[in-house]
Amino acid sequence: MALAVDELRIYGRGSLQVARRLRYLLDDVASVTPPARHVALGRELVLLDEGNATAFELEHDRATASTPSRQGHGP
Repeated sequence: MALAVDELRIYGRGSLQVARRLRYLLDDVASVTPPARHVALGRELVLLDEGNATAFELEHDRATASTPSRQGHGP
């Protein structure tokens, strides 16, 4: 999972939409994968949250970055 999202998370750091869409992707994948994969997905969410905490100074922006966005993920 890390190979799929690390560069998006790192290079998209500071972008509200990258954070929101990445969160949606991770949540969506977790909803259809076996529980054994949830540990890896949880690690990616922790890394995303930690990056958001330092990338966005305002609480409002951190909260927005933590809200999943389905836009761009199909119908």
